[in-house]
Amino acid sequence: MDPATGNALLDALHPGDREHLLENGRAQDIAPGREYAAPAEEIPETMFPTSGTLSLLVTTGQPESDETVESATVGREGMIGAMVPLGIREIGQDLIGQVPGRFIGIPTKSFEARWHESERLAELVNGYLAFLLSQTAISVACNALHHTTERMARWLLMTHDRVDTESFELKQEFLAAMLGVQRPTVSLAASTLQNAALISYSRGLITIVDREGLEGAACPCYERGRSEYARLVPLAG
Repeated sequence: MDPATGNALLDALHPGDREHLLENGRAQDIAPGREYAAPAEEIPETMFPTSGTLSLLVTTGQPESDETVESATVGREGMIGAMVPLGIREIGQDLIGQVPGRFIGIPTKSFEARWHESERLAELVNGYLAFLLSQTAISVACNALHHTTERMARWLLMTHDRVDTESFELKQEFLAAMLGVQRPTVSLAASTLQNAALISYSRGLITIVDREGLEGAACPCYERGRSEYARLVPLAG
């Protein structure tokens, strides 16, 4: 594998640590809508996205209900399975593919062993875990306090940060699940942003037209999340 993986945590490791960690790694696809883990399941591997995004979803009400809301987006800035070294191998939420891309899967036993051997890996993972908890708290407050259009702008910016293109595929029903709203509400929010010439949205394809304007339309939670990541994750350590 190329020493530069595209994942911020892996690429911030010392070369030797990264090489050892990736010995048992395997590059895989992120398929939109695919369920990679359910709340009661143990994950067999830690996942480090190099492109695209994964989504952690909370289901409310009955298990068969379609009422879901996203608690966190994970892309190339982070990982799935940060709590494995603490003996926690269940994510506790639904983990699904969100935007097409790739991730490097590393068996949990291999990852845990390396975490105990590498101070730098432990430092990065612990910092990211602190950020993930902070991001979840921000999302809870954001969902309760901010208008859907502001939250949609925030979510689109977060996704744009994690992909290498101005356009990405996203079905309306999937975006509704991410935001915890009904499809008509998504349509209204998307129309508002499109009428303001900030995005283009047609047949499930979203294009960021005016990045700066979209930042102005987003709630403050977007910038807060970026600041928390810079503060908590020691990439330059």
